[in-house]
Amino acid sequence: MRRHLRYYTFGEVLAVNAALSEEGYRDIDIARMATARYLAAWQARPSAMLSLLGAISENQAKLAVRAVTATCEIIEWGDSQPQCHDYRDVYRKLFNAPSALTAGEIALFIAITVQNALSIAVFAAFLIGVPIFVIVAWRRNERDVDPTPAFLLAAFWVLYCGWDLAYVLVHFENRYMAPVVPLSAFGGLFVMREVARLKWRQA
Repeated sequence: MRRHLRYYTFGEVLAVNAALSEEGYRDIDIARMATARYLAAWQARPSAMLSLLGAISENQAKLAVRAVTATCEIIEWGDSQPQCHDYRDVYRKLFNAPSALTAGEIALFIAITVQNALSIAVFAAFLIGVPIFVIVAWRRNERDVDPTPAFLLAAFWVLYCGWDLAYVLVHFENRYMAPVVPLSAFGGLFVMREVARLKWRQA
């Protein structure tokens, strides 16, 4: 490992695996050794390993609604060429040289800003709203209230957070959240609907 690890990139990990294979180790042996090292690191330096939680990204809040961004990515994957302006570049340009913005850049900036605002609202309703909804539902404990929605939302929330934590403690990237993003979107929209119903009744 010392011969190959310098910048701690994924390419160096592949080089370590290739070197171990040349030494005669099978893939299953390498996996077992890596797991043993990982668990030993938790036992020896738990406080240092907790720093892995720093990999939790706020970008997760922008995954629930991605109509514009996903369309750009799909086109780019097909052509292998960037098709949409980078939102960060447009954002900087807006503050540094707003007169230089093209109509396409302005439209993209507005569309992605609206998209991100909707996504953050849905994600916040899921992350914060679901536990509140579940606690309130369980405290009411009325016989005529169906407990299924609260149970399902609690299961979605635990599954999402557990999935997130499992990857964060090893290696996290936003794309790993794809299987559970629909759960967060559904949970967030459900809570938003219930809040809207409550306000409508009060009105």
